[in-house]
Amino acid sequence: MRFSVAVKAFLAWMRADGKSENTVNIYRHKLGLMVKLLEDPEVAHVDGADVLRYAKWLRDGYRPVRMSKDPSPLSTSSILNAWCSVRAFFTWAEENKLVAHRPDGLWRQPRRTSAEVLPFSEEDVRALLAATSHSRYAHSSRRKPFRMQRFTYRRDYAILLVLLDTGLRAGELCRLRVQDVNQETGEVFVAPFGSGRKTKSRHVWLSAPTLKSLLLYLGDRMDLPTDWLFLTRDKQPMTVNTVRLLFAALGRKAKVQKSHPHRMRHTFAIQWLRNGGDVFTLQRMLGHSTLTMVNRYLSIAVQDVANAHHTASPVDRWRL
Repeated sequence: MRFSVAVKAFLAWMRADGKSENTVNIYRHKLGLMVKLLEDPEVAHVDGADVLRYAKWLRDGYRPVRMSKDPSPLSTSSILNAWCSVRAFFTWAEENKLVAHRPDGLWRQPRRTSAEVLPFSEEDVRALLAATSHSRYAHSSRRKPFRMQRFTYRRDYAILLVLLDTGLRAGELCRLRVQDVNQETGEVFVAPFGSGRKTKSRHVWLSAPTLKSLLLYLGDRMDLPTDWLFLTRDKQPMTVNTVRLLFAALGRKAKVQKSHPHRMRHTFAIQWLRNGGDVFTLQRMLGHSTLTMVNRYLSIAVQDVANAHHTASPVDRWRL
């Protein structure tokens, strides 16, 4: 069996096993790169040298094509995703008798590095919200520069506020349905997904301005209660990738660097702690199993307090 055919069968098995579409897409991309590099051999002929060649190419030879045109090599987390993809594929291939021996044993697991916690500033958020309303100025020799109201401005404004107000992951946002939102109280039910390892069953709440923006968006639609909460212009459910592309586009327009939906989650968490929220409630709101990530947010908030004291302390200011 060709490597590419085996990969298609593996991805179909992943979907049947309840893996998220985002995970399936990551594995498809990483394994597709390997198929292309190795020129689609018989899967039974892939050996350890092939796997190590792929690993080295990812580190030293591959340059991803990014919307931001950033030429930097793959991050450690992206290489780790590739390692996980290869490991999972050959585990499945061995179980299904497609390979006699697993060739991936020599590729050691890349060391996971802590993701950068980079919240948006208030100015960033205001600029992104403002960017949802109108297109960029168009220039014509026959008329003054003009811009038009964006077709999806109500939806995009609501997406930004919901993410900022709840700390939801992009995937969790995309899986929300109209019936998951109590349109009177602003309570939102986040259903568990798959194994529940990442998306845990929980309730989050929308503030009055966020609920208002969401209702204005829903008011433009004729929905059934089971419809997806956020739809594309083609009336299809939003995906993680479409949300990422939306943030990238708004970031370019608003001149906000590294505009990414997960930064809204960081912003929610850090602002929660800065404003006096407790860590245990935050853990439940974010759906974390442990306090490990919450403690990272807490360390940033505590450092903020220390910096504020250094700036505002009369002993420091008066140099006593």
